Amino acid sequence: MEDFITFIKKLEKQLKISLPGKKAHLKMASKVRLNELDKDYDTSSAKQSSVLILLYPSNNSIYTVLM
Repeated sequence: MEDFITFIKKLEKQLKISLPGKKAHLKMASKVRLNELDKDYDTSSAKQSSVLILLYPSNNSIYTVLM
């Protein structure tokens, strides 16, 4: 359980750091995708979203559920 608590503390610390976002996306994108990213899209109707991940300790390991 101590490893899980340590993991959660490290995760909390990492989540406070800003994400590389577009810079990382551009680094990994194909040429076709880069061309698409150059287009100007109307984002006025875009909705914010999020991801929820369940992490839980079991048998001295950290597990997650994929649905």
